[in-house]
Amino acid sequence: MRPVSKNISIIVSNEKDTFDDEGYVNVSGKYNYPKENTDEHSYSLALEFTAWNEWLGMDIDKKSLQNFSELEIIAHCLYEMTFMGFEEEEIQAEMNKVEKDIEDYKNMTDEEKEKNTTSLDELLKEFGEEKKDNTDKK
Repeated sequence: MRPVSKNISIIVSNEKDTFDDEGYVNVSGKYNYPKENTDEHSYSLALEFTAWNEWLGMDIDKKSLQNFSELEIIAHCLYEMTFMGFEEEEIQAEMNKVEKDIEDYKNMTDEEKEKNTTSLDELLKEFGEEKKDNTDKK
């Protein structure tokens, strides 16, 4: 497979879940050279639907290389790459489903959106959990 050059670096980082403070490893992307006058510099990019030849064309963030071994980075990237399936066709089919759901949602009336969706607060209440306020945590 030949790499396709991308303006994105892969970031592997240790994170804490905001709901239960559980630690996990996150794999995401960031633009190397964000376009001027945009918010691209602050975006964290989800990579699970990215074509594998594009993964091969991405840089690895320097901080990730300092905090993780090469084998750890490979393992975490492989997990992220195959999160939606083990074949690129499978992953593309999942992406198509997501895009269709987004399009269906956009085409709903306000009444249909209210009837067919649930807020996070309502969902948490349904499961008997309160949303943690982590704004004061450092």
